[in-house]
Amino acid sequence: MTNRLIEDRHLTDKDRYFLKPDSSEHVFRYFTFEGMKHLEERLGPSIVSSFLSCSFIECEWDAPLVSGALFFETTFERCTFHGGTFADCCFVACEFDECRFESDAAGRAFTFSKVRWYDCKRRGTQGLAEQF
Repeated sequence: MTNRLIEDRHLTDKDRYFLKPDSSEHVFRYFTFEGMKHLEERLGPSIVSSFLSCSFIECEWDAPLVSGALFFETTFERCTFHGGTFADCCFVACEFDECRFESDAAGRAFTFSKVRWYDCKRRGTQGLAEQF
C-alpha cells in the first residue's frame, strides 16, 4: 500500500466509509473527524498515520493500537478512548480538551509506551495527568 495525502475534509460518522480499512498509514492534513464511533475500525488495526493540523471532535476509540503515529497541532475535543495503546507516538503542540482515557469492557486500561510530548496542553481530561 502507498501512503496518500488526504486533506481538507470534514468527516462525520455517516461519512465513515470514505475511509478505507487500509487508511492506517496515510497522512491527514487539515482534516476534521467529528462524532465518529469505532474510529480505529476505519483507520486500520495498527494506526501509524500522520495527523497534521487535524481535529477529533466527540470521537470514540475502542482499543486502538496507535504505534509510531505523528500528531502535529492536532486537537482532541470530548473524545473517549476505551482501552488501547499509544506506543512510540509523537505529539507536538496538541490539545486534549475534556477527553477521557478509560478501561475497556474487559477492564484493560489505556496504556502509553515511549510517547513523546512537546508543548501539549490538556484541559478537563482524565487519564493524561501523569503523561505530561
